[in-house]
Formats: sequence, C-alpha cells, structure tokens
Amino acid sequence: MTELSDGGTLAWALSRLPGRAQSSSQTGVVGWLLDPSELSASAAVLAAAGGRVADMFVVETGPGPTGATSQERLLVVAFDRENSYLILRSEVTPGVQPALAAALPALYLEECEIFELWGVLPGGGQPLNRVLLPPGREAGAPLRMADEVGGRALATEVRAPHVVQGEAFEFPVGPVRGVGQESLYMGLVTTGEELLDVYLAWFHKHRGIEQQLAGMEPEHALFLVERCEGLGAVGNALAFARAVETASDTQVEAACERTRSVALELERMYNHVAATAALCQSTGLGVGQAQVEMLLEEWLRLNAAAFGHRYLFNVVTIGGV
Repeated sequence: MTELSDGGTLAWALSRLPGRAQSSSQTGVVGWLLDPSELSASAAVLAAAGGRVADMFVVETGPGPTGATSQERLLVVAFDRENSYLILRSEVTPGVQPALAAALPALYLEECEIFELWGVLPGGGQPLNRVLLPPGREAGAPLRMADEVGGRALATEVRAPHVVQGEAFEFPVGPVRGVGQESLYMGLVTTGEELLDVYLAWFHKHRGIEQQLAGMEPEHALFLVERCEGLGAVGNALAFARAVETASDTQVEAACERTRSVALELERMYNHVAATAALCQSTGLGVGQAQVEMLLEEWLRLNAAAFGHRYLFNVVTIGGV
C-alpha cells in the first residue's frame, strides 16, 4: 500500500482510530462510526495519517429516543494516493461539541457554517467567522430555525468582531463591484500596500444549494449541480456524478471517461482564456483584452461544435455521457 508523505495510510489510520467500522465498498469508500467523545482523538489520527479533508456537514436522521429530531455529523476524508475515502459518522449531542479545526485546520470554515445552520458550537473558544449570516443577525443560530421561528438567542456573541482600526481601511471587493457574477464579498484590510486582514462573506448570494439537493433524485440533482456555476459545469457535474457512481458501485466505460476528460480539458482551457481577458481588462490593456476575447469566442464555438453547447452543458450524465 502506498505510503503517504508523513508515513500514514488509510489502513494505518483505521488501525488507530477509535470507534468501529460501519461499512466498506469495493470502490474504496469506508464508513466509520464514532462516539462524539472520540472526535478529537480521531481528528489527530487523521492529521497524522495525511488525510485530506473533503467535507464536513450535519444531516437530520429522524426522531431520536425522545421523539425530537436528531442530527448526525459526517466527516469525509480523502486518501488521494490510494483513491479512497473515509466517512466518519457521529451523533450530534446537546451542548458544546469538540473543535476539530485545531487538528484539521481545513475544518474551520465547516465548523463556522455548521454553527450557523444547526447551532452546533465548537469548543475551544476560538471566534467564528461569519459565513452565511449577515451582520445584525446576532441571534441567528441555527439559520434554519432562525428563518422558521425567529432564531435562538445566544448568551454571548461567538463570532469574531469585524474591526478596522488605526490608519488601516477596508477595501471592498465584491459581491457586485466589477461585474454581477461575483458572489463573494472580500473586505481587504490594508494600509495601502500591506494586507493586514481579509473578511470573507457569502451571505449576499447564499442560495442554499445543499439544502435544495437533499432528497432529490440523482439525475435531477445533477441538473442543479451543473448549473449552479455555469463556467464550471463539467467539473461540478463530473464530481457529483463520480460521487453517485462510487456510492452505487456504478462502472463507467473507458470511452465515456475519455469523453469526459476531453470536455473537462476544454472547460479548463476556455476558463484560462477568459481569466486572461479579465486580467487585461483590470489592468487597462484594452487591445490585449479584445484580442484574447476573440480567442475566447473561437474556443466557445469549438465547444459547441464538439459537444453541442458553448459552455458544455449536458455532457456528463450519471454513469456516462
């Protein structure tokens, strides 16, 4: 089995993880069940094993023993060199939850989002960033409850304060500063040259895509996934299709994989061309922008000739093309 850079492998991690195996498949997906008290130790093992955080989210699992709706946390970790995934499941219990970002820093954003969606507060006292909630929604935890019944009051504010002091100022970028396609606000705190801090905010165009996908048939969900970001239609659709194919043990023919690769490469290249045109525009190179945009138009016409759509929609399907 291939050794990872710091000596760990999936098998190495499984031999040291608390909890127990829940499931496994021939496609390299291993399910693992944890007690909530074992999360911190598990995060340390995964960090030592060199696992890459793919995602972490909370789902409803139906009524619990008391009749109230229960939730489950899913942590997905990829072992890329082995082409394997480890999915750790644990029940969400009342009260403050273990903070996993100390061992796996990539989980910090996920912990911030889970708090705003579900009110699951990580311990450790580290201030949380705003992800989905705009300023002024101090009592909005979780977001779903806030929208339905007015929110849950917080005893103390747990989010990091938004402060700009001294000679620094906040230079705003997005969500609609240059063109309407921007969906992220970036507040660059600077004194002119030195970048002191960055505030990121998603709430301007939060569309609840994950919530919309819940319960949909895979074929219908693929349509939404593909169109949530038009310039990444192939990449997003392919990632979703492969996830469904892995979960259902669906085999894809080699010819279909080659066709997918061609479409993905066309998408990558035309996005590079579009980015080059945008760089010319932002730096006042009007002639260069026009020349590159002519090349972009030729590339989009090539997409249409090869796959029937300028932006390569409807190329990827579940199990094929």
